Amino acid sequence: MRAKLMRLDQDYVERLEEAAKELTQAAKTAAARPAGQKVTSGDLDRADGINLILLEQIVRVFERANEQDPTIPRLVPIATRRLFSRSTRKKASETPGGAAGAAGSGSAGSGSAGGAPPDEEDPLEGDDAPV
Repeated sequence: MRAKLMRLDQDYVERLEEAAKELTQAAKTAAARPAGQKVTSGDLDRADGINLILLEQIVRVFERANEQDPTIPRLVPIATRRLFSRSTRKKASETPGGAAGAAGSGSAGSGSAGGAPPDEEDPLEGDDAPV
């Protein structure tokens, strides 16, 4: 009844049910892990890396969705904002022929040229990671 109210098709509902079964099995497997087993820092680092990749992909999906439809909110991870923040840099055509930091240039490292706002570069753009 809920699927009909939400206008979900049968194929999507079946895929959700399959995912629920896989999740239930994964939870059972995780619960069966012996509690006395030692965990190394390498194990924790690997788990942290996996979690960061997943979080990165989730943030990227919401970012792209917001670009398509501004009513979709952007996710702003607070604790990991430095990992996912967009970096800025000058375009190659705007950089004077190696005269970085020349006298009279104003504030060095301002990130902008000629008063124009810096272009945002998406560090996630172009990688072939699945989304």
